[in-house]
Amino acid sequence: KDNIKVLSSTVIADDCITADILATSLFIMDKEGISLIDKMNAVEGLLIVAKDKKMNLIESSDFNIYYK
Repeated sequence: KDNIKVLSSTVIADDCITADILATSLFIMDKEGISLIDKMNAVEGLLIVAKDKKMNLIESSDFNIYYK
């Protein structure tokens, strides 16, 4: 891995159980998990990560529809 530490993961899905399971998986998988989320229907994800003492956001392709 490239020195990335996951601080938080968020998943939006049709039901809470799916979102919770995927958010936990996303937290463990980090960036590779976003690629998996992008392949799923009706699911979006967001990671907040720390790299080189800076926080960054890594989003699934359509996550931004929830805040723009």
